[in-house]
Order: sequence, then structure tokens, then C-alpha cells
Amino acid sequence: MSKCEDIPSENVDADKTMGRKRKFSTDEDVSDHKDEVEKVEESSQNVDADKTMGRKRKFSTDEDVSDHKDEVEKVEESSQNVDADKTMGRKRKFCTDEDVSDHKDEVEKIEESSQNVDPDKTMGRKRKFCTDEDVSDHEDEVEKVEESSRKKAKIESFVTVLDGGMGRELDVNYPDPDFKDIWSAAHLLNQPGSVYHAHLSFISAGAEVITTSNYACVPAFLAKMDITDKMYDLIKVAGEQAQKAKISFENPSSIRVAGSIPPYGFSYMGMKIPDNSEIISSYAKIASVLYPYIDIFLCETMSSIDEAVTALSGVQTAKKDGMLGDRDLPVWLSFSLLNIDNVELHSGEKLEDALEKILGKFPGFINGLFLNCTGPDIITAALPVLIRIGKEHGVDVFGAYANRFSPITNKSSNSIEKSFKKDTHVRKLIDIPEEDYLEQVKTWIKLGCVVVGGCCGMGPKYIKKISEYVESSALGIESQLP
Repeated sequence: MSKCEDIPSENVDADKTMGRKRKFSTDEDVSDHKDEVEKVEESSQNVDADKTMGRKRKFSTDEDVSDHKDEVEKVEESSQNVDADKTMGRKRKFCTDEDVSDHKDEVEKIEESSQNVDPDKTMGRKRKFCTDEDVSDHEDEVEKVEESSRKKAKIESFVTVLDGGMGRELDVNYPDPDFKDIWSAAHLLNQPGSVYHAHLSFISAGAEVITTSNYACVPAFLAKMDITDKMYDLIKVAGEQAQKAKISFENPSSIRVAGSIPPYGFSYMGMKIPDNSEIISSYAKIASVLYPYIDIFLCETMSSIDEAVTALSGVQTAKKDGMLGDRDLPVWLSFSLLNIDNVELHSGEKLEDALEKILGKFPGFINGLFLNCTGPDIITAALPVLIRIGKEHGVDVFGAYANRFSPITNKSSNSIEKSFKKDTHVRKLIDIPEEDYLEQVKTWIKLGCVVVGGCCGMGPKYIKKISEYVESSALGIESQLP
């Protein structure tokens, strides 16, 4: 094909020379046509070769070319703005390996799209790469965009936002007269729809993991209203309401449900359990009731080695005895610490000792290690110990979610019991501004946490702050991720 067939002009349309009946029937006609072709070819020598590839010519004067340059520059500027939007400020929606893989495909498509746009930057406009240095500068810009895309993808793949404290959220927005006795179990008993709506409030704030609201569904609480026989029924309601909230979300696959495996007694008691076979059996049944509705087992607010071992043994028993289905769900373990300078559980046992004993007893069984229902400062101080020992035992998921309770400074069980008010079962909340809590969360992420959220007293406003940060910022995270 000759060059003129790619460059239409006023007298020679490309369509007239391809796939149509020829209109030159005499030598004179042909000769005339050759003269026209030669004029077009001569004209084309003044046009950059890049301008004659893959697009129809529309400019015949310097003024037309100039106009076209302005249009191209506007298109390119728009493309640059779109590229930036594709890599920043998007809502996190991936919590599984499959979702992460999908996100990588999206990033690859964006980068491929950028590569396709780059050639257009050298066509139909004044060339900007006149020296090797100019070309090098352009390559640096492309590399920066691609590096930013990869960095953002990695952050979004790892940092996951957990919900906040369900008990306080329910009590504030859906008051129930039985809350003073059985805490959040009251809502499962009397108004289960409120549990669904509380879950939705955290999902709307950006939470990607929501926790079932069965924390108080244990004999210690339910005995106050003589309804211990309803324990497993209420736990089932908790699973149903969490799953309902997940399914209601526009992208259910981006939300995971953690099934709460709470202390069997009151919180922070640091229980010693010499004969725990009956409690292990009960924990196994709790796990089996939650299983159809959840994606993760979360043994949370563990305050002693015995307490953690008993809860984990219950989940392990349920797995071994065939009480669960085919899905092999991950198991997360979270400790509550005494709010003093020493990194201790409420039992007085060192966190380091607890980790070594428990991880040694359950090799390969625990997938994630967390700290929760503890003041933000003590969590920040304890995380290096948690992460160091966890990594030594092959754990690669670490997280934290603090509370807003006034500190406990005495580790005796009697003082802990006295610190609870009879009408709320919770200590007084202290004021922690959302921005201040976010600063603590940023530190946790830099230390190596990949799951962050809130516990008692940390409502949707706190979770929203965390979610916005994770979505929009990449400050120092990549180098800290495991």
C-alpha cells in the first residue's frame, strides 16, 4: 500500500483508492492523478511521521495543527487525571486472596492502558523529547506512576479495617432495659434487627470485617436473667444478623464475618481453669453454631493463658470431631492486657510467656495474633513483643483494636469486679478524639499490623477515620508490611 492511501486529502480520499471501482479511465486522468499524489506526498514530508499512524488526518494548515495540539493536550491532561483517580481514593473491597488477585488484574489493566496512552503523547503535537535527557525524564514519570499503582495495590491487599464496639453502639442507638443485666445479649433476645443495623453502620463506615455480637452469650451473663438455656439460640441469632448485614452490602464478597469466641466468664478476670473439659465442649458447640455464618474464628479478649488455651481447644475440638463443614476457617487469637507499664495479661502472666506457651501448644493452628480491649498506649507498647514472637512461630497476620475504658491499675480480680458498674457492666469511657486514635493506628500499621479497628466505645466515627486513612494514604506502610 502506498503512503498516499494512508493520508486522505481534499482531492484524493483514501476510500476512493481501496475496495471501490477505479474512476481513472484514460492516461490523461491517471497522469492528472499522479500529479495530485505527488503534491500530497510532498506535503506529507512536512508532517511528523508519528502523525500519520493509526488516525485520520484533519489538518492542512499551521493553524489547524495548532488547534489539534490543544485538543490532544487536553485529552492527555484528562488521561493523567483519570490515571491518578484509578490508584487513589478508592473504597477497599478485597479481603480474600481471590479478591486481591482481582485487584492485581485491575492494576495490570491500568498499567497496560497507560502504556497504550503513552504513544499518543508523541502523535499530533509538538514533540517534547528532543534529547536523551528529555526521554529519560519521561521514563521516570512513567515509572513513578507504575510504582505508585503497585504500592497502592499492595497496601490495599494487606491493611484491613475491623469494626468497632458493638455493645456501646447498640446501647446508645437502641436502648434496651435488659442491657444492664445481660449487656449486648439483650438485643439478640429482644430486638435482633437492631444488631443487623449496628453491623450496617460499621460497614458503611468502612469496616471490612464485622464481629458477631454474641460476646455476652455466656453463662456468666445469661444466668442473671436465668436464660442460660437460650445461649446457643442467641449465638445463632448473632451469626444470622451478621451474615444478613454482609449479604445486604453491595459487594458481599468484600466483607468477612468474624465469629466471636469470648471469655467464658466475665471479662478481664484472668481465669484459672484447672478442669476445663466441660467448657471446651461448650466452646466447641459455640464454634459449630457460628460456623455457617462466619469466615473467621476470633478468640478475643483472652486475659490468661488458661482462658486462651480453653477457647482454642474448643475450636480445635470442633474441627477434629467433624462438627464443622468443609471450609477450613482461619483462627485469630486476641489478648487483653493490664494497663500498666509491664506487658502483662490481666492474670499477671507476661505476654511473652503466654505467646510462647500457646503457640507451642497449637503449632500451625493460629493464623493471626491480636491485642484488644486495652488502652491504645499499652497496645502500642506491647505490639513489638506480639509481632516478634508471632513471626518466630510462623504467624503473619497481626492486628489491634483498642477500647476507651478508664485504665485498670490493679490486677486483683476483686478490684476488677468492683470497677464494673452494676447497671452497665462497663467502666467509664474516657475521651479519645478520633484524630488521636488514628495516630495510634498509624503507628500500629507501621509496626506491622495488617488488621486495625476498635473495641468498646469505638463507634463508626472512629472506624470511618481509619478507613479513610487506609484508602487514601500510603505513608510508610509498604516497607513495614510482612
